[in-house]
Amino acid sequence: MKWFTRNKEVEKAIVKPMLPTVISTAMYTTGEMVCQGDVKVDGFVKGHLVAEGKVVISETGQLQGSVKAINMVVSGIFEGSLECTELLSLRKGATIIAEVLYGDIKIDPGVKLKGKINQLDTDNVQLLNKEIIAEVARVAEKSNHLKVAQEKGRDIERIEKVSDVPKDAEPFRKNNREALIPQESVSNW
Repeated sequence: MKWFTRNKEVEKAIVKPMLPTVISTAMYTTGEMVCQGDVKVDGFVKGHLVAEGKVVISETGQLQGSVKAINMVVSGIFEGSLECTELLSLRKGATIIAEVLYGDIKIDPGVKLKGKINQLDTDNVQLLNKEIIAEVARVAEKSNHLKVAQEKGRDIERIEKVSDVPKDAEPFRKNNREALIPQESVSNW
């Protein structure tokens, strides 16, 4: 008898639910963004964006640069190069001036579209998916190393602070604690 096991990638996705990253209407950001989950752009982004989830550019959103994503919904303005491995959905009112590669596409009436548009074949979809996952993993690993280094730095800082305390310092007493805390909360101790 053969036992069924889950695919480890599917298991990771189930275990780690993520909130979407939101670029709000009052936000203007430039540079490189790499996200494990979904991204919603209500403001302005200029640069390179890679998302393992869905990228949504709302009616108020503008994105200028390059995007690699699994799924994408555009209701606002996009200018640059776009690679979407699964469904690219262009909603009414969207303006796209781009070189577009897509797995599948849905275009609503009222979309303004200018540029090169090509459908990816199955091999290229799989290759691009691997690239996206690898880039997200690379950045996540770099971020994890940074967290570890920051934690080590905090530990060193804590040690230095503790070593700065004079050995003959008077220990904290209950009387001192009562002076700092309102009397009604002391009675609950």
